[in-house]
Formats: sequence, structure tokens, C-alpha cells
Amino acid sequence: MRVERMSIRKIGLIVAVAILLGLAFLAGRQYPSAINKQNTQESTAGTIETAQITSPPQSEASSVQKPAIPTISGHTYHPLDLLQQRPFPDQGTLVRLNVPAMAHVMDGRVLAYDTIPGHEPQQANDRGLRFSQRLGADICIYDVVQWVAGDGVEVPESAGQIAVEIKPGMLPPSTERVWDVMPDGVEEVTSSDGTLRHLPMIRFWNYHGQETDN
Repeated sequence: MRVERMSIRKIGLIVAVAILLGLAFLAGRQYPSAINKQNTQESTAGTIETAQITSPPQSEASSVQKPAIPTISGHTYHPLDLLQQRPFPDQGTLVRLNVPAMAHVMDGRVLAYDTIPGHEPQQANDRGLRFSQRLGADICIYDVVQWVAGDGVEVPESAGQIAVEIKPGMLPPSTERVWDVMPDGVEEVTSSDGTLRHLPMIRFWNYHGQETDN
């Protein structure tokens, strides 16, 4: 009889262990599924969040486009015109500036313009503009040169100055070539010695006939 009781006890123990193992197996199958589901949701959320950060709005994307080329007036001026014409007739549009041309003046009137060919050696003041100084990274000051007749001799004189806005880091534009510029009116400029002045301001766009990505 004792042997039978031991057999029943063992059988009960085996059944209990089998039940526990079965429950553990079922729980193991459900738990990884829950983890995988949670990981999938977190990964999807992370992808959406990354997409929201790396995809700029349409308005921001359009703001980095190249600036539009301003209206081209088709007119040509001499640097002296920037000093004499107020307000400037083609302000805010693209004009040609005949920088190499020298103005011959008598009694305040321009008699003629003369241009030395570019391949000839440049003489002092033999251009319509003469570089004076640089202010910061993007502003250059030029003297407007005129040849004044008197007593049979022409003498180069500075008729005034203009301010030229350029790209930061760009070299001062050459006075031996015609410029395409956009006049911006009269601006307040502080020179290197601290003097506050009001000068005609132009934005250098490119040399005439040369395209640029300004």
C-alpha cells in the first residue's frame, strides 16, 4: 500500500511540473510578441520624428533659392553720373557703369569721355574710378576721377566718392572693365578714420558680359 501512495505522489508531482512548464511556455510566446510590438512602435515613432527633423518645410526649402536677377535697364552711365544725378533715374535696376572712361571737364561741364584700350599700360588716374579704401568685408570706396581743363593743361581731380558693395572676401573690382551694377541710392558710410559720410551706393553685380551667381 505504501508503494501505491508513493506512485500517486510522484504522478501528482510530475503533473504539477508539466502544468508549470506549459504555462511558462505560453507566457514566453506572448512576452516576446509584446516586446517586438513595442520595439516596432518605437522604431516607427523614431523614423517619423527623424523625418520631421530632416525634412524642411516647403517655405524653408524655397528660401535657399538663388536671388532673382534684377530688372536690366539697358542704360550705360559714367561714375560721374552717380554724383550728379539725384535721385538716380535707374535706382534698383541693373545698369552698365563705364568705369574705364575718363571724363574731360571744363567749367563743371563734361566735354567728352575718353577710354584707354585695356591692353595698353594703365597710367595713374587714367580711369573713371580709382580705388581708395576697403571698409570691412563687403564695402569698397572709390574716388570718381575727372580731368579738369585749365590753362591749357588737364589735371586729374577727385570729383567725389562712391561706395561699392561686393561679395564678402571678393577683391575690389577692376577699374579696367565695364561693370554691371545696381544703384541703391545714397547710404550713410563711416570711413576708416571715423568720418560719417553720405555716399552713392552701388551693388557690384558682375563685369559686363560675364555671368555670375550673385
